[in-house]
Amino acid sequence: MRHVTLLEELEAYRPWNDQEERDRAELLRRLRSGEALYTRDNAAGHLTASAWVVSPDRTQVLMAYHNLYDSWSWLGGHADGDRDLLAVSMREVREETGLEMTRYTYRGIVTFVSEVTSNTALAATMMPVIDAAAGSLHFNPEPILFATVFAASCAFMMPVGTPPNAIVFGTGRIRIGDMVKAGIWLNFIAVIIGVLVSYFLGRGIVPMT
Repeated sequence: MRHVTLLEELEAYRPWNDQEERDRAELLRRLRSGEALYTRDNAAGHLTASAWVVSPDRTQVLMAYHNLYDSWSWLGGHADGDRDLLAVSMREVREETGLEMTRYTYRGIVTFVSEVTSNTALAATMMPVIDAAAGSLHFNPEPILFATVFAASCAFMMPVGTPPNAIVFGTGRIRIGDMVKAGIWLNFIAVIIGVLVSYFLGRGIVPMT
């Protein structure tokens, strides 16, 4: 997937007023000249990235209090050589607030869905979806993909979850209700273990291309 460059975005942007038009023209001039705008070493001017973080219903906004300026402000910071300003803004949000896309949601969904569907089919369905989302949201998909594969094998409740479950149920000595009572706790434990494993081992375990 090819991401749109800042230059292309500015070329397509239509200013709202004369001041924006002048700012846009100056930015385009500097970008086209090849000037080093992505590092703060450029004393004449450099690019930064900011973000507005709002609640899903858009009734609340997350801001940071700056002791130096004694005021509240939106989140953001210097690019420090990174040309992907969206990634820069997301990095600044994580660094300034501690917010990060959680893996509990993905692991929990995959673990419990794997109770009623084929593990292989579930992994084959979820992995392309997560990879595509990672490309759009600019985050490394490795840890979540690692957790997805791990979670697809953690089905401890229903007979259809895994072949061992089916074999045990086939003996006729254990009811589905008994399997669910014991298996649901194993599922929750698997979610926690899977998140920890993906966090500490998932990054860099498969080389990115």
